[in-house]
Amino acid sequence: MIELSSPLDSDTNVVFLIDGSLGVSSVDFRRQKEFVKSLWNHFAISSDGPRASAVVYGYKGTTIADFRDPKFNKLLDNATLPGTPRRMDNALGHAARILSSTRGGSKKIVVLLTTGKSQPSARSFGLAVKPLVDIGAQIYIVAVGTKTDNQDLVSAVERPYDLFPVKMSKELLFESSKIARQIRDRICKLMHCAVESRKFF
Repeated sequence: MIELSSPLDSDTNVVFLIDGSLGVSSVDFRRQKEFVKSLWNHFAISSDGPRASAVVYGYKGTTIADFRDPKFNKLLDNATLPGTPRRMDNALGHAARILSSTRGGSKKIVVLLTTGKSQPSARSFGLAVKPLVDIGAQIYIVAVGTKTDNQDLVSAVERPYDLFPVKMSKELLFESSKIARQIRDRICKLMHCAVESRKFF
């Protein structure tokens, strides 16, 4: 028997940060979008599930689907690649502004995808995540490929296992259900969700 946490409820707001920076190919960008759609499908498995916002970032973040948009997958499909230098600090700041507008007691989740390092001029992760930490947001990072600095990325998350390395972008979709389950389990553990048992054969 495998125990899975209960689905995330309607009081949960999730912001996905998708890496569209310089050096990200159109194929890798598409794979990130497919991964986010798959991850979201695992999160929102009921009509009263959580709400999502999607942001594409390079030098700055651009919201392509906010909490009020019902056509999340279509908006993701239509998102374009900015191809500007990577500034994860700016993307995290953008997520903080989005989540600061949500209800104070709601669960706030950020899932950051990255395929490389930030520009040298970027703020440290300690400074970049502070606005998110201050509003009680949980941060999870999916590091794709071999050009990421995972030691640096660990400083942006509360626990080292909130960082999910994926060797190649073509493995993202395959890894999505496992990563979604692990994130849901960690959220529910922190938020004291009920746990339901489901039998798999």
